[in-house]
Amino acid sequence: MDPEVYPITDDMDFMMDLLVEENVLMVQGTGFNWDRPDHFRLVFLPNLLDLENAMDRLDRFFAKKT
Repeated sequence: MDPEVYPITDDMDFMMDLLVEENVLMVQGTGFNWDRPDHFRLVFLPNLLDLENAMDRLDRFFAKKT
């Protein structure tokens, strides 16, 4: 995530907000020893419709943060 566009300082808070607001669960980058709060991990195991729905919700969530 571009910190100039999305000034996220705590990626765990970001992930929890995304889960609460949009029901999308991801893992924060610091959970994988990434030292900055500008990454997250996502698994592409769901079927296409569920994945598209989750990406739409992620887009909606980001739109509220800018």
